[in-house]
Amino acid sequence: MFLRARLTRRLVLAFVFVALVPLGILAVFGPRLVRRHFETLSAERIRSVHGAVQRDLDLRRETARLRIETLAASPEIVRLLLLARETGEPQIELIDDLVERRIASDLDWLEVADDSGFVLARGHDRGTFGFSVREDPLVAAARTGQSMAAVVALAAPDSGLALLAAAPVVFAEEVVGVVRGGDVLDRSFVTHVHTLSGAQVAVLLTDGRVMASSLPQDATAALARAVVASPDSARRVTAGGVPYRVASLPLAGPSTAPVGRLAVGVSEADLDRTLASLLRLLGAAAMIGLFVALGVALVMAERLSRPVRALALAAQRVAHGDLAIRLPPGPNDEVGDLMAAFNAMAVDLGQSRERLVRGERQSAWAQVARRLAHEIKNPLTPILLAIEEVERARARGDQDLDETIARAARTTRTEVRTIRQLVDEFGDFARSPAPRPEPVDVHELLDQAADLYAPSTVAVERDYDPAGGSIVADPALLARAFGNLVKNACEAMEGRGTLTLSTRRSGDEITVICADSGPGVASGDRDRIFAPYFTTKTEGTGLGLAIVRRVIEDHGGRLDLEGATAGENDGGPGACFVVRLPAGEG
Repeated sequence: MFLRARLTRRLVLAFVFVALVPLGILAVFGPRLVRRHFETLSAERIRSVHGAVQRDLDLRRETARLRIETLAASPEIVRLLLLARETGEPQIELIDDLVERRIASDLDWLEVADDSGFVLARGHDRGTFGFSVREDPLVAAARTGQSMAAVVALAAPDSGLALLAAAPVVFAEEVVGVVRGGDVLDRSFVTHVHTLSGAQVAVLLTDGRVMASSLPQDATAALARAVVASPDSARRVTAGGVPYRVASLPLAGPSTAPVGRLAVGVSEADLDRTLASLLRLLGAAAMIGLFVALGVALVMAERLSRPVRALALAAQRVAHGDLAIRLPPGPNDEVGDLMAAFNAMAVDLGQSRERLVRGERQSAWAQVARRLAHEIKNPLTPILLAIEEVERARARGDQDLDETIARAARTTRTEVRTIRQLVDEFGDFARSPAPRPEPVDVHELLDQAADLYAPSTVAVERDYDPAGGSIVADPALLARAFGNLVKNACEAMEGRGTLTLSTRRSGDEITVICADSGPGVASGDRDRIFAPYFTTKTEGTGLGLAIVRRVIEDHGGRLDLEGATAGENDGGPGACFVVRLPAGEG
């Protein structure tokens, strides 16, 4: 009954969900789509404003450069500059001429400097001259004979940003002075851009200080903070109670690095009003649809709950491994088709599981057989050669036949021991006996492994935890595992080097570390080092570390390869195998 009620509730919820999907999608994604559309429009408008402003700036820059080059080429300017250089004193005539030329050229800003960068006259401020501007990048370029135009931050006695151009005054192929002039990016400029684009505009320095704006002071401050926080992306801010989408355009200086930014804000008040109206409409539609869908869902859920409940119970049994379960014939509709498909699926799963188990078993035995045949073939070759040598010696009647037979016997015994060792290793890996735990001292097992497998040319260093190494484990299996680790380490060092055995006890776990000074494990082999039959040696079955890992995991522990990979350090980083075992109660 509980399952049926739960299934009915789920079906009711499912039908309600299906019925409300269109309204839900509209309610969830409608406002987002509208907002995204408005944001896209805002972004396009900002891009349009940026493009218009950029084109206007480029036009102003080119116009300023041409006007300044025209002024610099004026014979009267050349004459007055040469006169000023001869007398060494500012010329009132030059100042008056520059004032008239600024007005005639419709420029906000105009000045003339001599060839050393010393200002001789200013057309926009006739009473200020007699200071050096040689460090200005535009003036510096003009002094080398190049004309340049860019947005610059005005230095004292001026302030703010201006779009200036500078051109050399040349006489007899010699630069005798510099003419610099252009337009200031002030209130008239932002008013022009505001009129051009319909957006709110502010001219900012790179540190966020406002030079000119089409907004009131408090609203301008909000735009400036948004630009400083995200200079390269658009942000939504509220300024003067009106939401804006704000982005900025970098004002590149002579070195292409920005000396300021032009903040552009597009109002999103229409977006907010549209979203509010849409949400109210969608909310009312969703409530009506909810009640209609709920009534329909209650009726449909009752009809479907019984066969679906049977299908759910059968699926649970299949999930627990009962592939013999079958459902009775269902109604003549989609649910009945689903129940028939479930029965067919259960049959297919049962057959697939049988085929998979049979295939895995055959594949495993085939792999073992191939590996065992390969490993046994190696020692059989010297045995066959030894027998053939004895036969040849006997056929020749060699006097040292007995010595030949003895040598062949030694070879045969050695290779037979190798075959026996191979068979034992394969047998150990296949049997995987269950551990027989008893109190054992890890330190004693490590000492035994070092005594048995470490040759005298290998220096064994021990660093055991003073708290002791008593645990509860199978001593025979652990001894075999530690022996394999020590043997592998000594073989990796080719019988020469330092083997470090250490232990650390921490709470209910004891850690055993077996580290060698050999060449280490290559990075490409670290993921396969514990795989059965994998080996980097010319001899061996590749089962040693696989057996060690199985023994450790059968004891509830973990075996890991840690430390650097081969080739990372000069002299060989060595391999470091870390065994973590539960301490138990020793």
